[in-house]
Parts: sequence; C-alpha cells; structure tokens
Amino acid sequence: MNLREIKSDDLVSLRSKITQELFKRRHGLNVEKKRYKTPKMRSSEMLVKFISKGLGYDITMTNRRGRYTFPRYVVANYLLINTNDTLENIASYIGITHHSTVYNMIEKHNNLLSTNDAEYIIYNDRVSNLIKEFTNNNKLQKAS
Repeated sequence: MNLREIKSDDLVSLRSKITQELFKRRHGLNVEKKRYKTPKMRSSEMLVKFISKGLGYDITMTNRRGRYTFPRYVVANYLLINTNDTLENIASYIGITHHSTVYNMIEKHNNLLSTNDAEYIIYNDRVSNLIKEFTNNNKLQKAS
C-alpha cells in the first residue's frame, strides 16, 4: 500500500479506525501499567485517626466543607514535609482518590496561610496542636 496515493480524507478515516482498533485490543487484553505499591506508614494512618478523634468528626469523609477540607490541607502538608511517604499513600490516608490532589492541597494550604484567612488559621492552629500532641505521645510511648 502506497500512502502517497491515498487521499487526505481517507488517511484521516484510516487513522481513526486504527486508533479505535488499538484501543479495543488494549482493553481486550487488559493491558495496564504495573504499579508498585509502597508500604503504608502506620504512624501516618494513626495520626489521621487521632486528628479525626480530636476534632470530633472524620476528616477523611468526602465532603468539601471547610471543616473537613481545612484539616486535610494541614495534615497533607505535614505528612509531605515530615515523612518519607509517597503521594499515593498520603492521598489514601486523608481519603482522597488521586495523588496529584495532594499537591493542590499543599498549594491551597500555602495560599490560605499567606492571605491570613481567619477561619483557616483557626483550623491550622487546632490541627497543628493535635499533631504536636500526637508526636509527643508517640515519643513518650517509644521511650517507655
């Protein structure tokens, strides 16, 4: 088959058909990228549960209200800076589905702090105090 002899419209149609066929074959074979999971850090999971208990509600709940999202921003920022955990694991701890959302949360955290958002600063202080309490309790437990 000589491609130079085929009209442009026919080439576009052929390309579309080839793309569709490749798509069907890939999904028919269930071809997926291998994902290597890293072990989750138990202390990070315990931290999220501790903060939820301290605030009196589950911060991993899928809700976009500030009382749920603001603590998640603070926790995501803390875990990203202070642990060697992967973004996927951090996302799973705080109840979000995609690891790229963690970067968005960090950006929102920094923007809210830089603009001195009053409501956010209150949540930031409460959650930061709970994080300090959690880390102090864990140090005491490890020392015993």
